[in-house]
Amino acid sequence: MLSRTYEEQHIEQVITEIKAHFHDYFDRFMESGAGTSLSADQIQKLAEKFGSDGAVKTQKKNIGAVLKQTILEGINEFEKDRQSYVFNDVKHEALKELIGLTKTKNMITTMKKSGKSVQEISTIVFEAIVTEQVKLAKSLGKCLIIYSHAEELDDQALQQLEQYSAEKRSYKHALLDYFVHLIENCENSRQIHQEIGRHLGVPKFLLDRIYKTTKGDLVRSKSEVIIANLLHQYGVSYEYEKELGYGSGSRLSPDFTITINGEEFYWEHLGLIGNMEYDSHWVKKQTVYEEYFPGQLVVSYENPYLTTSAESIIQKFLSPEEF
Repeated sequence: MLSRTYEEQHIEQVITEIKAHFHDYFDRFMESGAGTSLSADQIQKLAEKFGSDGAVKTQKKNIGAVLKQTILEGINEFEKDRQSYVFNDVKHEALKELIGLTKTKNMITTMKKSGKSVQEISTIVFEAIVTEQVKLAKSLGKCLIIYSHAEELDDQALQQLEQYSAEKRSYKHALLDYFVHLIENCENSRQIHQEIGRHLGVPKFLLDRIYKTTKGDLVRSKSEVIIANLLHQYGVSYEYEKELGYGSGSRLSPDFTITINGEEFYWEHLGLIGNMEYDSHWVKKQTVYEEYFPGQLVVSYENPYLTTSAESIIQKFLSPEEF
């Protein structure tokens, strides 16, 4: 549904707008020197803004000259980008031969003159790279080079590859679910930026308290809003980031300190499990809870179904006999 709303409907509207007003857009683009200067209309608006009542005289641009210059600049930029991939210090004989066939290094021309297929040319290029018989002026974009250590893969190796691929696929799908979850639940760009920062590992206490709960206090993440609102909805007394002392003057701040039937519990929401630094910090924190506050720790994890899982935790506390 989200994909349809943005990718199809939005792009269709943009294309329709461009088709309807293409000539007007093109004229204004050329008049502004291909976007490098102000158009006559823009200059007039600026003049009016600064209190000028008269018409501003502007020199009419030679549209043909601007268009020619724009095309030349585009070609030059293309050549710079193309040349940045030219091979340096070539020692691979087959690659040397291919490079010498054409000045432009165009694939189609190289195929015609060499009589080789795209696959054969690609094999020569990558063989030269992996054997370090060529240097690149610029690294390749997305490229996977696999070093083979066996003639064939046995069943166990194939199963390991399939399992690894499944894990990677599951991880990517989870990231996509989380991103969709953010888009659907964040009300403005500031909230999205903060949630992305949190996901990338920005320390929690460097994030602002920008989310208001139904109780009226401010918290640092959308997930904490969900938990706080559920606690308030179920009438559970809580305090946000209340300092908790332990040991010889040490302190920590649980996300929520909750009180149920006169007992105090400490709710920690783990929003970044999988980040090495975050995991290491959490292990130390968990050890503190186990040593000084056994049986008082409540833990929830970041996921698109947090409302359901957090509500289930609260219900178990309120009606333990039903679970």
